Amino acid sequence: MLGLAHRGFAMTDYRRHILYTLRDAGYRTILGGLQHIAAKPETIGYDDLRRAKSNRVADVAPAARFLNSRPTEPFFLDVGFFETHRAYPAPTADDDPRYIQPPVPMPDTAATRADMAGFHASARILDQGVGHVLDALERSGLGANTLVISTTDHGLAFPDMKCNLLDSGFGVSLIMRGPGVRGGKAIDAMVSQLDLFPTICDMLELKHPAWLEGKSMLPLLRGETQQLHDEIFARGQLPRRLPTEARRPHAALEVHPPLQRDAHARAAQLRRWPKQKPLARVRLADSARSASLPTWHLSSPICARASIRGCIAPMIRS
Repeated sequence: MLGLAHRGFAMTDYRRHILYTLRDAGYRTILGGLQHIAAKPETIGYDDLRRAKSNRVADVAPAARFLNSRPTEPFFLDVGFFETHRAYPAPTADDDPRYIQPPVPMPDTAATRADMAGFHASARILDQGVGHVLDALERSGLGANTLVISTTDHGLAFPDMKCNLLDSGFGVSLIMRGPGVRGGKAIDAMVSQLDLFPTICDMLELKHPAWLEGKSMLPLLRGETQQLHDEIFARGQLPRRLPTEARRPHAALEVHPPLQRDAHARAAQLRRWPKQKPLARVRLADSARSASLPTWHLSSPICARASIRGCIAPMIRS
């Protein structure tokens, strides 16, 4: 699947969703809140759809009621929140823009600080929603035997971030916790969300489907290796006019040399915000023609290991 369901994309085969592999292993599957992979959630195939009047924290967090029932069977719970999508809520006293610095590559101005304060307010609400789910998990008595995965689908909704082939655009958070973990740790190895499916299979000692892509992160989590991938590839669609002689709907980055993590410059100045030295060239390509894709470093903090009984995935959307 290459794009969002509400933009006309769909999975070629929904039976390749992880819920089917888990269901075959005896897991009950539940969806509560936001999802971006089907126009109608019924298409995906969850056993239980926890519907709410909106996908915001106030309405989605009650999906944790499933956990309050103290389930006795293994489960996969997918909780998706609207936060931190735009439009952001009004900042409060806890979101003082004087003390909230905008992220790179945003310029540090009064306007960008005010905008970032709104994001800060939204992120705080999201944190509360995730907390409601985790509290319910602890009350159920299953917290010590449940793998929790927190991740998002793209970068922040700011210029040169979301929808851009930069670290700030497709570098996302990935936080995991699970049974047997003693304290937290950060792993700076380059990983992809494609690696989550095989990782869960290995944690549960399940056979990998023949078509499964990605690599298990267990060697990283166990400290058996320091690196999983030499490169990660990404492709983005840019539905806007580019400041180049040839304007075509698809663009791919051709990186010389590979860009390093936390790069501050924009690639080829796709926008003039602000003027910085580019680290890469952009080669425009027709969608029917192959294009070189970037070698990029993705920083993902990870903390998890051990066998699991429950699998709960609070998906954070930005």
